[in-house]
Amino acid sequence: MGPSKGKILSVAWGPPSPNPLRSREQKDPNGSTETPSEGEEDVDETEWIDQWIATGGSDAAVKRWNIKSGTAVANLKTDQLRSTRTLVWAIGVLADGTIVSGDSMGLVKFWDTRTSTQLSSIKAHEADILCLAIGSDGTTVLTSGVDQNITECALVRTKTEYGQRADWVKTSCRRLHTHDVRALAVWPPYTPFPPSFRLSVNPGMASLLVSGGQDMIPIITPCAAAGTGTNNALLKTRNPLAINENLAVVRPCTFSQSIQERIPYPIHGLVCVAKDARLLVCRRLTGVSIWRLHPGGGGAKGAQEFDHVIDMEMNVSTHIIACAISDDGNWLAVSDAMELKLFYINGAGDFRPVRIKNISTLLIGALDSVSSTIPSAAASGLLFTPDSTRLVVACSPSSAVVMFDLPRSLSGDVRHLRTFVEHSLAGPGRVVKKLAGDSSLLKEDGSRPHSALLTTMTVSPDGQWLATADERGHCNVFNLDSLQHHCTLPSFERPIRDMKFHSDSPQILVLAQVNNSIQVFDVESRTFPGWAKNVTTNLPEKFKGLKPGVEGLLFVKDLSSATTKHQLLAWGWNWICKIKLDGPMAKRGKSKKSRSGWIPKDEWDLERDSLNIFSGYRHMLGVAPLGGNEVVVVERPALDLMMIDGLPPSFYKHKFGT
Repeated sequence: MGPSKGKILSVAWGPPSPNPLRSREQKDPNGSTETPSEGEEDVDETEWIDQWIATGGSDAAVKRWNIKSGTAVANLKTDQLRSTRTLVWAIGVLADGTIVSGDSMGLVKFWDTRTSTQLSSIKAHEADILCLAIGSDGTTVLTSGVDQNITECALVRTKTEYGQRADWVKTSCRRLHTHDVRALAVWPPYTPFPPSFRLSVNPGMASLLVSGGQDMIPIITPCAAAGTGTNNALLKTRNPLAINENLAVVRPCTFSQSIQERIPYPIHGLVCVAKDARLLVCRRLTGVSIWRLHPGGGGAKGAQEFDHVIDMEMNVSTHIIACAISDDGNWLAVSDAMELKLFYINGAGDFRPVRIKNISTLLIGALDSVSSTIPSAAASGLLFTPDSTRLVVACSPSSAVVMFDLPRSLSGDVRHLRTFVEHSLAGPGRVVKKLAGDSSLLKEDGSRPHSALLTTMTVSPDGQWLATADERGHCNVFNLDSLQHHCTLPSFERPIRDMKFHSDSPQILVLAQVNNSIQVFDVESRTFPGWAKNVTTNLPEKFKGLKPGVEGLLFVKDLSSATTKHQLLAWGWNWICKIKLDGPMAKRGKSKKSRSGWIPKDEWDLERDSLNIFSGYRHMLGVAPLGGNEVVVVERPALDLMMIDGLPPSFYKHKFGT
């Protein structure tokens, strides 16, 4: 491209034009087309070609550039103040060639490329416009920036005595973020083709706007265009964020009336707890922090509930991706994307970490027969058995599961026990055949070897069973007594978010999927027990519709019962839910029990009897059980993250009367 006075801050492709070489193709009398010669380029075979791009710069100008010549064919000047130069931070192009720009004065401008004139100017924001997105159908433009507001401008068509007229107007404005908004994206994306050539993606479904910025919380908002089509067509537009099919049409889907949904930052594995030693480990980018929790919340009122023990800064090449601490508080395992580190920290003593230096060598030696390439000493997941005598390592990227035997003290040596390669050899498809006795009867769609990243692992309370799951939905169960692979579960429709073994029945595995569905599997019989299907298949819509979705599971003692039974807790980013897996028992003389002792389905109110939701927490990083009936909840509000990162205060403009 040619020289420019200022920096180029934004770029957008112009609408493609039909290829003239394709339009001149003629058919012979026999109906065959002329084949291109060998000297013709590949571009001659394409139907569309790009001719120009639009840029916005620091010189208060919007420029249109010819791609072939590299020269600026149009220079469109924006408004500017005497003291400062206007910056054009965002730019976009519509199918008819209209250029849309957003600048540092908060103005959204529309430019006609044929006459190189300004069509309209809208005061959309009180400060800089940093990002811009065009609606899926090209009739709306969404902008945002420093003032945290997201503004929608729509193309409104009106009838006049001279004919139909189309004008861009500001239709709505919403404040969804608490700091600067840096990025906007619309799905399905807008393509600047003529309407007859556009592909229809998810017809009848509302478009989605994804926004993100300095507050580090992306937000999804339906943004169906309200000014296009008939009212009946708008009412039939489905909301993709609805809980179920019945509510997909009822919930509003226009940008001004829709309900947004927040996407929490990744929190899986940030917090781990040593139950016996009452230690809490918080993972950071390049280190870990360890805290000691006092019994009973610190005793007397106002007493300190926890003490900071130690901060460990790791000499790592990348960010830490996995961390685990043993229940007795003696062992700490940490891994980044390059190397696994194991420490003996003596949690009951003086906390002097001693690194076990040969753990990486042992891990590489355990993976020599798994991969033909050079094995990596990194781990995507770490887990200690309840008796703190074994370490389970989910290797990355080989997806192998490696077992190590840990000594009782530093005088002993770490020994490699077994390497499981079931996830490494799994195909890319789902397990489609139901379990029938032996796991060798299972079949998979596809035979190409594929290693999927292991996402979650859990060990039964008695230390007999190990369950692992990967991002493809494959779940395997291993017997730790015999160190053998036990069975493979059928793949589910959605990935597994977390899973736990039942505290009262260690052979019962409870799995939670990303869509808030719960599954119960009996490891010993290799079946889904019939007694649990009444609960898992009839979960209330209130639980299925919790947003954001489930992040973890845990079992705690039921204080409302005279027995020592445990009940299931599912938790998400800002909620905790209590679920009774055993179901309510029938009362004597009022209803007849079935063989399994359950109330008939038509007499069971699941939402009343088996579900309690508590939403008093915000931005939870982790929920973990301690000894007895205690549960520790770790919160970290988004405001805390912004203060630590040293961000300046958000934009605020005082108005009269506020």
